[in-house]
Amino acid sequence: MTTQERIARGDDLYTLMTHVPGEDFGAHPLCADEDPDLHFPVSEDVSVPLIREQVERAKAICEQCPLMATCRENAINRGSEGIWGATTTAERAEIRRERGLSGKRRRQVEPLTAREVSAGAGRVLDDLEQVRGERLPLLRKQVRQALYQARQRGDGADQQAAAVMRLVQPEIDWLNTQDVPGEIAA
Repeated sequence: MTTQERIARGDDLYTLMTHVPGEDFGAHPLCADEDPDLHFPVSEDVSVPLIREQVERAKAICEQCPLMATCRENAINRGSEGIWGATTTAERAEIRRERGLSGKRRRQVEPLTAREVSAGAGRVLDDLEQVRGERLPLLRKQVRQALYQARQRGDGADQQAAAVMRLVQPEIDWLNTQDVPGEIAA
């Protein structure tokens, strides 16, 4: 499943808005600067050369990240799919078995709040401006207006986040066509 399909389904919206799903670790994870699809291979069957290469690339990014250990523990506790903390889903399942933890434990994800959406939108705009090397006052104004209008309509935080993403996605897509360093999560 592509990132766009997961966004449409709502899976990665929180990831894109806050960089780390469901957690604020107090630092910027290196994976936030990569294509999210890298850490979610279609399979984790490393006997397939292309999959093995993707898993190795994702793990290499994790191994350089200051949040690797915290990320790994969080994924072990949540029962997450994908590459987290330089481990695959199967590797974390083995760790869970070794620790005597039964089954896949999924943490109940709390719904987004309007405050989290606003904060996430601010971080996305900050990242976009950093990559562009210039302020984006019109986009900031459009995001503020979209959030205000969504709240006035009584939209939930998920709808507010989707409204923000509709505004910033064209800028992210444009940056992906440019020759800029990989400093923004797309």
